[in-house]
Amino acid sequence: SEGDIIGAELALSHGLQEIQRSRGISLPEPVLLTDAIASIKTTPEAYKTGWASMDREIGFEAGAVSLIVGRTRHGKTAMLLNLFLHHVRQYPDRRMHFFSYEENTDSLWIKLLMIASGVSLQKEESTQNLRAFRHYLKEKRDRPDGRNEKIEKAIAELQGYAVSGRLTLISKPYPVDDLASMLDILGRREDTGPVFVDYIQRIPPAQAGDVRYLQLKDVSGRLLDQAIDHKLALIMGAQFGRSVNTREAVRLDAIREAGDLEQDANTVLGLWNHGAKDDPANDRQSQGSKELLDAKILKNRFGSNGQWISLSFDGPTLRIEELSSRWS
Repeated sequence: SEGDIIGAELALSHGLQEIQRSRGISLPEPVLLTDAIASIKTTPEAYKTGWASMDREIGFEAGAVSLIVGRTRHGKTAMLLNLFLHHVRQYPDRRMHFFSYEENTDSLWIKLLMIASGVSLQKEESTQNLRAFRHYLKEKRDRPDGRNEKIEKAIAELQGYAVSGRLTLISKPYPVDDLASMLDILGRREDTGPVFVDYIQRIPPAQAGDVRYLQLKDVSGRLLDQAIDHKLALIMGAQFGRSVNTREAVRLDAIREAGDLEQDANTVLGLWNHGAKDDPANDRQSQGSKELLDAKILKNRFGSNGQWISLSFDGPTLRIEELSSRWS
């Protein structure tokens, strides 16, 4: 009112500083090089995928988000479950957690059994084999002449992991606030290994009324913050948009509602299953139940990008293995 504009600005600035101080906001303490070295020493090395051909190119970094992206029926969940089991087997001093927003724990356990045992009770495809496994668990394994030793061995293996707390499956659809809180709890445990989430676009947002890309931006940012704060390796599934109907269309900008997803991720793998039923080119390449599964390195913050890595996908068992010489 006195026309003292500079004085008004100073008064507002002083008032803002007082508010920030009352909220505990202050300049951060400098991080010394010795502190950084000590932190680096406690950061795990990048987790291996379990496939030598892929390990030569990428690893899943602690304190970062990695994405496995695919269209429906192209092996996204199968890839995540194979990676999950690989990590449980490769890192006996770590506890692994798998959050599913698509399936209940019964189905997840059966799929892990199929992968671990490699048994095809029904050789047509995974859906029929899953039903056959369900029938086996309900009725056949209790008969002396109905037991399958490979399946029983896989049951004993997986049960051992679960009882020891090294393998945990969660199918409750936590909203992003609750999931971030869960990651905060897991991140405070020294023996927590990679955390898997299937898949990010299905995580309920904090604000239901927001524009979709803003919802996803918030979800991605919150989960990335937890990964960074606790040096967690967060491996999540994501889905391509409908435009990805050929192998050549597997690109970063084709991730459905991509936005900040690809920006927040350290590593992005795009999948193309040549045996998928929705492949319009019908370029199915198979040997019996085996199908060719290609994974393209769409983003690799600590390495080269653009390479295709070919793996062998067994449809009935969902097992993904190295490409044998018979395919070459």
